Amino acid sequence: TLEYYAQTPQAIDRCVAAADFDGLQNIAHGLKSSGGNLMARKLAELARRVDSSSRARDSESFIIAAELRTALSAVLHECSRRLEEGGTI
Repeated sequence: TLEYYAQTPQAIDRCVAAADFDGLQNIAHGLKSSGGNLMARKLAELARRVDSSSRARDSESFIIAAELRTALSAVLHECSRRLEEGGTI
């Protein structure tokens, strides 16, 4: 749900600032399937990359996480817009 992920962009920021691989991997793992369920392919792919690189303790995770945050914010915004217009997501 939108409410569930509303604070996730900020949580991604906190994980990046703290170099928290485990926290970032946990967030990304959840977003992989959610992105897929929403047909948000870019979000799902970025989440998959962050999940994998975080699990490997690769510092590239933090760079990709910035892209993931942007993609998630865009998806959340678009979903909110559609719901406000009376549509579905």
